[in-house]
Amino acid sequence: MLYYTQPTPSRFYHDLRNAQDDRTVLTNPHKGWYFHYIDNGMRAPKYRNTLKPGDDLKAYPGLNHMYLRFDWSDIEEEEGVYHWEKLDDILETWGKRGYRFSMRMCTFEANRPMIPYATPKYVFDAGAAGTQFTCMEPDYGDPIYLEKLERFMAAYGEHYNGHPLLDFIDVGTFGTWGEGHTTSGSCRSYSLEVLKRHIDLHLKNFPDTYVLVNDDMINHMAATNSQDAAYLLEYCAGKGMGMRDDSLYVHGYCVNYGCDMLQNPTGFDWLWRSGPVDLESAHQSMQRADDMDGGFRFLEAMRRTHATYAGFHGDIYAWYENNKTFHDFCANRLGYWYFLEGYELPDLCCGTDAVLTLHISNRGFAPAYHLYETRIIARDQDGHEFRLNRESPDNRRWMNGETVQERIRLRTRDLPAGAYTLHLGLFDQERPVLFAMRSDFRDKQGYHCLGEMRIRE
Repeated sequence: MLYYTQPTPSRFYHDLRNAQDDRTVLTNPHKGWYFHYIDNGMRAPKYRNTLKPGDDLKAYPGLNHMYLRFDWSDIEEEEGVYHWEKLDDILETWGKRGYRFSMRMCTFEANRPMIPYATPKYVFDAGAAGTQFTCMEPDYGDPIYLEKLERFMAAYGEHYNGHPLLDFIDVGTFGTWGEGHTTSGSCRSYSLEVLKRHIDLHLKNFPDTYVLVNDDMINHMAATNSQDAAYLLEYCAGKGMGMRDDSLYVHGYCVNYGCDMLQNPTGFDWLWRSGPVDLESAHQSMQRADDMDGGFRFLEAMRRTHATYAGFHGDIYAWYENNKTFHDFCANRLGYWYFLEGYELPDLCCGTDAVLTLHISNRGFAPAYHLYETRIIARDQDGHEFRLNRESPDNRRWMNGETVQERIRLRTRDLPAGAYTLHLGLFDQERPVLFAMRSDFRDKQGYHCLGEMRIRE
């Protein structure tokens, strides 16, 4: 019956539900799937070595950015000599193809013989403490290590903070593979002060970029002091951080935790409102066949955590071939997913302004964490465009699972009498943010046609 009723008794309401399209996968900014272009340091070839030459990956819907998990020593093997071009070349090449990026800088790669020093050797030569395994693990609270790391983080932030192609970074300087735990290494416990120091190094040097904390940092703290873990969660939320979870579908997660495979799902309750959530699936080659379920548990984790980003370890061609339906289904739902339900616009006469009321629903897992610009234009029968709005609502208030009404004043007083079409666009600078509408209601610029607007004498 909803298709034959409308949410308001206003005679000026125009229903747009028949124009909606919930099947086409949209590639919108600051959300969606990503590919591990660098995984476990630049010396490890995976998974960029699986890409076919010249493939721009445009055949994979909703894939919006590349994840770059590099090591400190990849950039600064010699003290004070930085090779940012290793990352810049990737940003330039794939940025021209329309991709954005996220980054993690790591200081310990366990079980990677080709990476004996993720933390540069010069740090240990200067006297920093560490434990020698196949690879050298630093003492994450050692003052020499922290002094050298602070200097590098300052250079890292100076180069990439606020970079227009960077969606977020995550805290990777603490723990094995930068995941916030010390398993497959020393298994040593660290204090709240040490963990907070690593978090603050990222926040200090990336004030204009979203910073995500790994849930295993909180779990590491909770193993020795639950009160300190609760404090750390509250601290991260107060700083506007998001959260990341590594390696869903690891067998132990499947066996020991709930349907969502999350060790601490309530931790995400603290942080999803303050910053985006990122979920990562385990290495495909390491997943057990009896743990695979067509993606249902991954989907539940996305729903439970209000995920904005999701990624996978492995060959993208094998991933998509094996998970196409699941991949496409989740692509729109990750993050925000905006629908135009309808709008209200009173009758207009020459010399008067108007108020447009938009009815917008967000059917994604999360709100948007970036402010986009709303542009409303009228086009006359000769194709001339007139910008009507001087204000833009805050789309970050369009919460997941809710329908909002946005009242926007339109300057129509200067338009001559006649017939126009009314168009709505939402933009991240010049990148359009697409609503879930049929393609015949959308033009190449990213504007959505609402309907006819007539101004009488």
